[in-house]
Amino acid sequence: MMFKTLTVVGGRVFFGLSQWILITLATRFGGLEAVGQLGLALAVSTPLSMLFGLSLRSGVATDVNNTFPIGFYVRLRSVVSVLIVIVAAAIAFVFFDDVQLSAVIVAVACVKAVEGASELSYGVAQRSAKLQMISISYLLRSVLAVSMFGGAIYFSGNILWAAIAWFVSGSLVYMFYDLRHFNSASHSAVSAQVENRASGERLKAERSGSIWALVWVQLPLAVGAAMGNLSLALPRLFLDYQTSLEAVGVFTSIFFIFQAGNMVFQTISQLMATRLAKLVRTDARRWAREACALTVLFLLLSCAVILFVAVFGEWVLLLFYGAEVAVFSSLFMLLALGWGVRYVAISLKTAVTSLREFRLLLGFEILAALTTTLVLIRGMGGHDPLARVTTDFGIAQGFYFFYSLVLFFWVSRKAFAARLR
Repeated sequence: MMFKTLTVVGGRVFFGLSQWILITLATRFGGLEAVGQLGLALAVSTPLSMLFGLSLRSGVATDVNNTFPIGFYVRLRSVVSVLIVIVAAAIAFVFFDDVQLSAVIVAVACVKAVEGASELSYGVAQRSAKLQMISISYLLRSVLAVSMFGGAIYFSGNILWAAIAWFVSGSLVYMFYDLRHFNSASHSAVSAQVENRASGERLKAERSGSIWALVWVQLPLAVGAAMGNLSLALPRLFLDYQTSLEAVGVFTSIFFIFQAGNMVFQTISQLMATRLAKLVRTDARRWAREACALTVLFLLLSCAVILFVAVFGEWVLLLFYGAEVAVFSSLFMLLALGWGVRYVAISLKTAVTSLREFRLLLGFEILAALTTTLVLIRGMGGHDPLARVTTDFGIAQGFYFFYSLVLFFWVSRKAFAARLR
């Protein structure tokens, strides 16, 4: 079981790295304006996909008591996929004047809709303990996306065709691999439902009323995920408002190096959240020790990242993006400091997650998004728009860390005060 879990983790990390590779290919063969368009498309589409996606993968994966039939999840996923594209298209054509940029936003929204469908199949597979299917799908999606996106941007130089190729690659994996294995995994889950009925247990799905009950259950998780992604998307939206697509491209190309690193930290975090959750009721002192150890580990890794960027930052930018981006090594360092602080905050959030304080985490993400917005509006980082937004992002991460630290101490003290005396 441990090996299967690690293969899924490896597949997810590889998938995260492939997203950064797409940005690198767009920079090399499409130019900074193309990367700016892709960065804005992701800034619009990702929060929408998180909000309307309703975290259905985690919902179906953890619904071991069959509270809702799998058909509820499938029908709801179909509806929200359409909503993601429609809302993204409305935002694109109302708020952006560039027709190609609007088309890229719609294409990337289609990518996110297909990714959501694949994620739902992963949730069903996870529930049926078919973890190898998830890792293989991640690998297929990564390799096919890099190949088709890279080929399209190389031969056409047009980011729109590359985004369409990305959508086609995800659709192929979903139709010819995910969907087939989804049917197999869902059959196993349905068999479990039949067994429950045979044993005389009444399924909660029969008392839940409608799909709206499922929406209501999943909505807090979805809003929290959307707010977390919005905090990361806001700098690109502000840059587009204040300056050019080329500046957005510079910021996006550097930003997604750390976004790939974020996938690694988040994966470690999810593994540790499960471990910490098991200690909550059994050993409060050990929970505290391991939570602090995780924070120290993330702090050391963050310091290593910052030190690496300080020493090799310009060479890294020159190697992957060329001289046009390498001149912005100072921005690379500013982003390293901001992301380093955020990486440490992830460890504190992991401890809070293990205590299942989801409502507090929702409030935390909303507060963090509001703070990021206010900091960017205030503009604390100087006169140059690119340097200012980058500095403001780092300041916002300082607030993010402070909020997570306060939340960690307050929640842990509340949960364990009596037992740690």
